[in-house]
Amino acid sequence: PGVISYNTLLAAFANTTSDHTSSAEKAKEILEDMLALYSETGNPDVKPNLITFSTVLAACANASAISPTFAEDAENILYNMIEMYNSEDGEWINLQPNEVCFTSVINAWSRSDVYDAADRATRILTEMQSSNNNEDIQRQTTTAMIGAFSNSEGIDGSEKVEHLLNRMIDLAQESGEIESMPSSITFISFLDCLAQKAARSVDGDNGAAAMKAEGIIHRMEGMATNESCGLKPDVSIYNALINCWAKSQRKDAGLKAEEWLKRIESFYASGNDNLKPDSISYSTVIQAYANIGDGHNAERVLMEMIEICKHDSSLQSDNSIAFATTINAYANAGNPREAERILSLRQKMHKDGFINIDPNDDAFIYNPIINAYLKSNEKGKINICLRLLEEMRVKCTANTVSYGAVIEGLSKVQQPWAEKKAEQLLVQMWSSFNSGENVKAKPSSVI
Repeated sequence: PGVISYNTLLAAFANTTSDHTSSAEKAKEILEDMLALYSETGNPDVKPNLITFSTVLAACANASAISPTFAEDAENILYNMIEMYNSEDGEWINLQPNEVCFTSVINAWSRSDVYDAADRATRILTEMQSSNNNEDIQRQTTTAMIGAFSNSEGIDGSEKVEHLLNRMIDLAQESGEIESMPSSITFISFLDCLAQKAARSVDGDNGAAAMKAEGIIHRMEGMATNESCGLKPDVSIYNALINCWAKSQRKDAGLKAEEWLKRIESFYASGNDNLKPDSISYSTVIQAYANIGDGHNAERVLMEMIEICKHDSSLQSDNSIAFATTINAYANAGNPREAERILSLRQKMHKDGFINIDPNDDAFIYNPIINAYLKSNEKGKINICLRLLEEMRVKCTANTVSYGAVIEGLSKVQQPWAEKKAEQLLVQMWSSFNSGENVKAKPSSVI
C-alpha cells in the first residue's frame, strides 16, 4: 500500500465516533510503521506526509478526553514534525506543521482536563507564533487556546484568556477584516473561564470575575454600534455573563444578575430579536438568588417566567431547571413547606397547560424536598416524606436516592412500624427494579 492508502485508513481511525483510544493507538502504530518502512527502503510511496501527521494528531486529540496521555503523544509528534522539517538535509521540507496540526495539539490539551493543560497549550501557541505569521492561522489557533484555558481546572487562566481575546479583537480592528473577529463561542469560552474562576473560590470572588466579564460585554456593545464590525453580543453571551454573577456568591449577586436580565429584556422589547431571553436566562438568575439563599426572590423571578410562559410557548418546554432551582433555594434554606408549595405550583401549571413536565426530572424536584423535610423539625415529617415518595413511585420516577433517604429517615424513628415500613420499601425497590418497571430504583449496598 502507498501513502494514499495509509492516509485513507488513518482518516477512518481519526473520524471514528467510538473507541477513540483504540483508534488513536492504531493511528500511532501506522505512523511508526510508515516511518520505519520509509527509513529501511527509502520508498517515497510510503513516506508520511503532512496529511499523515495531521490525521494522527486529530486522532490523538479525539482520544485525549478519555486518556490525557494522548495529549502528550500529540505534542511529541508535533515537535518531531518541527525537528524533521528543520533538518539540514531538507528531506522533510514539505512537513512544516500548519494550523491544523497546532490546533489539534492545543485541542488535545484542552480536552485532556489535566492540571497544567493551559500551560502546555500556551507553549504550543508560542511555538506556532514563532514559526508562522499568518494572522488567520493565529486567530484559529488562539480560539482553540482560549478553549484550553476555559477547560483547565489547574490554574486561573482568565487573565491570559482576556489578553488573547483582546489581542484577537485588536488584530481584527487593525486589519479591518470582520471575519477575523472572535466568534460568539470564543467570547462564551472566556466568560465560562471567568465563571469557573469564581466557582473555584471557596467564598466566591466578590464579583471580580463578573465585573471583568462586564468589561468585555461593554466593549462588545460599543463595537456593535459599528455596523461593519460584525461583533454583536447575542443572548447566549449575556447568559454567560449572568452565570458569572450567579457563581460569584456576592450578597447582591442575584440583583446584579437580574439587572442584566432586565437589560436584555429591554433590548428585545425594542426590536432586537437576537436578544430574546430564554429559559437559561431566567434559570441562571434564579440560580444566582438560590446560591445566596434568597428563595423569595428566586420565586419572584420564577413567577415572572411563568407569566411569560402563558404567552410564549418557547419557554413552556424547558423550565424544569427553573422550578428545580427555586425548590432547591427553599430546601437548602430549611424551608421544605415553601419548597413543596413550588412543587404544587409546578403541577398546577402543568395541569392548566402552561408548562410541560418531563417525568425524568421528578427526582431532581422531589429529592431536595424529601431531604429538607428529613433535616427539619417538622412534625410528622416522616409521613410527609412517605407521601412524597409514593407520588414518585406511582409515576415510576423514584430513584435509589429517593428510597435511600426515606429508608434512612425511617431508621431514625426507632419504632417497630418504621422498621417494617423500611423493609417494605426495600422489597418494593427490588420488585420494581427486577421487573424492569423502574430501573432507576436499583438498591445499593448502602441501603
